[in-house]
Amino acid sequence: MTSVLPISGIAVNGGYHVALVAGTGQRWEYELHGHDFVEALCVVDGIGLHRAGEADDEPLAPGAVVVMLPGEVHGLRGTSVAPPLTLINVAIPVPRWRDIAAVADLDAGFDGRTAAVLRVPGAVGLFRALLASAPDRQEPRHLVRFVLGLSEGLAASAPEEDSSWAARIAWAAGRDEVLHEGLQALLAVLSLSYSHLARLCRNELDATPTEVVNRARIERARHLLTTTSLPVTDVAARCGFDTLSRFYAVFGRETGRAPGVFRAEQLSGLATARRSRR
Repeated sequence: MTSVLPISGIAVNGGYHVALVAGTGQRWEYELHGHDFVEALCVVDGIGLHRAGEADDEPLAPGAVVVMLPGEVHGLRGTSVAPPLTLINVAIPVPRWRDIAAVADLDAGFDGRTAAVLRVPGAVGLFRALLASAPDRQEPRHLVRFVLGLSEGLAASAPEEDSSWAARIAWAAGRDEVLHEGLQALLAVLSLSYSHLARLCRNELDATPTEVVNRARIERARHLLTTTSLPVTDVAARCGFDTLSRFYAVFGRETGRAPGVFRAEQLSGLATARRSRR
């Protein structure tokens, strides 16, 4: 019998809950389970596997998003590959979810785009912004901005003008034109001067604008290396690096390993996890 996790067990006073969750040990696993709340999760580091109901496992890589509605069941599985699967998890009571959807004229079922592993532009920044928004205060505006941003991300559109700057910058940095063209494209997308953007990046993301762009490029590269068989040279080009040496330097600085080594580790970890499930 599949267990059902109640919102009352993780959130208080009918509020939402957001937390950073890191797997521990080798090949840790959350067995198939359901919820009486809406769950949204985003992978911020590591790799793993996701299973929705009786469907086949899908790989989880940085930037991957899963939305689960009440009545759906899923499970998560980490691998022995370092770093461990780390994600930001958001639990939203159904009444709050429906209220936001009704006011914002959203489909509360996300047009059926739930349970599958999705790629949502700017997702990591969006989830990090909610995590950093003092969730103990339970200010409705933070949750509203998160749900709107998630819905808009699923539609591949820009965040609302009043969304947090952390979410807007992260979304913009993940756009194809910014990955390919770099800082000048980021300034153009956000309609900001360099000095204004630098100040926002420092205050909101503790990074320089160049670091923000490079992190977005490496996030895309990690996803491509994990989920495709593209040659490393093609991955570098698709992520906006004009030379292979530059790609290797930035990738090594951000991940601590070469792209080929990273890919081999990810594929080995996924294969091991799948074999152990049989």
